Amino acid sequence: MITYKKLKTFIKYNGDIDLFIRSSWFLFDRTTDSEFVLIEQLLKEARMLQKNEVSPDIAEVIRQKITENCDNQKTIEFLYSLARNDKFFPPVWFPPSDN
Repeated sequence: MITYKKLKTFIKYNGDIDLFIRSSWFLFDRTTDSEFVLIEQLLKEARMLQKNEVSPDIAEVIRQKITENCDNQKTIEFLYSLARNDKFFPPVWFPPSDN
């Protein structure tokens, strides 16, 4: 279950699971690596939802998934606010073509 505190942990490590796992905080925090990955996935899906990049049927599935995996409305609202933050979504870089 994703909580407000676990989202704050995600922010603390800038969404970098490797840094999170290597830190000693990993031993004391109640956030697991699978929850960290779930947060990353939910953020990506929430962002697609906010940008209207999914069909209405998929949007409903995403909303239901977010509701099922977050502990309360405050957490859901915080997740959506993080999804609006470009910090967790670096621009995609394509290497120059040889042509």
